[in-house]
Amino acid sequence: HNAYFFSQENITPPPLSSLYTTAIMSGANKLQNTQNQVDEVVDIMKDNVNKVLERDAKLSDLEDKSDALRDGADRFRTQSKTLKKKLWWKNIKFMIIIGVVVAVIILAIVLAIHPW
Repeated sequence: HNAYFFSQENITPPPLSSLYTTAIMSGANKLQNTQNQVDEVVDIMKDNVNKVLERDAKLSDLEDKSDALRDGADRFRTQSKTLKKKLWWKNIKFMIIIGVVVAVIILAIVLAIHPW
C-alpha cells in the first residue's frame, strides 16, 4: 500500500517518447563519433598505403640504378683486363725489339773491333 502511494504521488516518470528520443540521440551521437573515428583511421591507412607505394617505387628505381651500376662496373672490369693484356703484350714486343737492337749494336761493335 505504501509503495503504491509513493510511486503515484511523488514520482512522475518522464514521457516515454522523451526517453526514446534521448536514447536515439545518444546512440546517434555515439554512432557518429564512431564513424568519425573510422573515417580518420581509413584516411590514415590510405595515407600509409600511399607512402608504402611511393617507397616501393623509390626502391625499385634504386634497384634499377644499382643493377645499371653493377653492369657498368662489370664492363669496366672486362675492358680493363683486356687493355692490361694488350699493353702487356705491347710492352713484351717492345722489350724484344729493344733486345734485338741492342744485340745487333753489340754484334756490330764486336765485329768492327775484331773482324774475322
